[in-house]
Amino acid sequence: MIGEHDMKTSSKLNLFLCAALVSMMTAGVPGCALEQEDVEIEQDMTPEDTLAPKAWTGWTADDLAPVTCPAGRIARGADCDGSACEYLRLDCVPVSGLVLGESSWSDWFSEEGSAYRKCAADEWLTGIACDGGDCDNISLQCTQSLNASANAGTWSAYYSEEDSYYRAPTGRYLRGVRCTGGDCDNMSYLHSSIHWD
Repeated sequence: MIGEHDMKTSSKLNLFLCAALVSMMTAGVPGCALEQEDVEIEQDMTPEDTLAPKAWTGWTADDLAPVTCPAGRIARGADCDGSACEYLRLDCVPVSGLVLGESSWSDWFSEEGSAYRKCAADEWLTGIACDGGDCDNISLQCTQSLNASANAGTWSAYYSEEDSYYRAPTGRYLRGVRCTGGDCDNMSYLHSSIHWD
């Protein structure tokens, strides 16, 4: 039978071990340090960009659930992988002062039809979903901003799984996606700066 004294001693020992573990992790002891994400520096990146951690969603595909940005974040970048860009994910960032409201999903699109969807002028891209083989059909989640709208947008060049991920220039965020090629293999992203109300 464990006595009250033994439980207090065990509790103190647990606290000591936790403190020692935290101390080792912050002291840079090999094998105990927290890993830092490598940040690829692009020409249009500011020092703030290199300090801000990327918040990639998981991957979505035709057999996986849609992915959405964490609460309070909007998409600034996107990536695809696999044959014909069959896996998609978003790079989500917080925007200081931006107040977000309701979200809604667009109709499906593919290269065979209208080949693009874009969010309304007061909405930002916050999620993406796939359907059909190799993510041939795409739907976008758009989230309303309650205190800002988008300035005129610009379409990026086309990206595919052979390329690196796409990240909009500093101060610009994603509002739309268009595609070309079989199964929407090549993706282009509409990005805009924020117009504060």
